[in-house]
Amino acid sequence: MTAQQATLQAADRQALFVVQSIHDVAKSVDRRRDQYRHSSDEDERRILRNHIMGDLERLSNLVTLLESIPEHELHPSTFRSLQDCLGHLRGRVSAIGANMTLDKIRELRSQAEFSAGRREHPVGKSFLLKESFLRYVNQLRSLVSGLTPENAEDLMTSAISINNLIENDLQRAPLDSFFNDPPLTPIDLGQLTFPPLADDLPHNALF
Repeated sequence: MTAQQATLQAADRQALFVVQSIHDVAKSVDRRRDQYRHSSDEDERRILRNHIMGDLERLSNLVTLLESIPEHELHPSTFRSLQDCLGHLRGRVSAIGANMTLDKIRELRSQAEFSAGRREHPVGKSFLLKESFLRYVNQLRSLVSGLTPENAEDLMTSAISINNLIENDLQRAPLDSFFNDPPLTPIDLGQLTFPPLADDLPHNALF
């Protein structure tokens, strides 16, 4: 066996393992979503919602891992399986992924607007909000095939609210990260474009 063949086999095994893991977690999302729909207990629904969000974060991480495997290291049939898996996944969880992730982004927007409205500038708040926002944007990119016009506008509005807080902080004093990160800058709105989807999708895919 040549070194190239060994690399191909190793990459194929890794890709197929990740594909199976994606299928397993997607099944967990489906199961918990069904439990959520049929539950009338608010505490149970809250717990299930948190579990579903955790599953979506795991799916996002697995998709990122899968997409990091270079195509040239995969057998063509493995690469086709990878592409089929991603297409199926995004068709399966796109609505719930968009709705639940955007719910988290709206929470960040509310925090930014609350702090800006009260002229509060908690140390590290801007860093935290921007970091969390970008993490959720990456999660959207992993899980959805696009955004409806309403959701795209919601995403942009949230980014602008967080940027307003960042601008307020930057006007007060230079902010330096405690961890020697690059200086805080506003979110680049030009990086928030997603393929457009029809605007008649269900507003809350949990129900």
